Amino acid sequence: MDAASAAVSSVELMPSYMRQMPALPVARLSQFFTRYSLVALVVSGTELPDKQNLRIRVTCGQIEMHTQYENVIGGMAYWQTQLSRKKVVLPRNPSQIPDIIVALESGAGTEIGHVRIPAPTLLG
Repeated sequence: MDAASAAVSSVELMPSYMRQMPALPVARLSQFFTRYSLVALVVSGTELPDKQNLRIRVTCGQIEMHTQYENVIGGMAYWQTQLSRKKVVLPRNPSQIPDIIVALESGAGTEIGHVRIPAPTLLG
């Protein structure tokens, strides 16, 4: 067996997850993806459980943003902040963009509640 046939047979026996894949051209990817800005204005919350530190977490797929923890006094918390991520690469087709999830988390790291918003409704 010569060296060329040994190299070919070793490639054929290699598992698919170990094989090198050719990179897709950037021009071809740009027809499927575009850049967005994800911006959330978090002002305040009412009717919240007292004596807790709470924060708001906003996610879209793997993109995650969150506010600082704020104390709840009299059932109200004031975050008064804007969360933003610029140049987020997501699918061009709005129906393929992951849903936006806005969650309320306690200082212990447990989720108190959340709302799921379909991305196409936010894009108009």
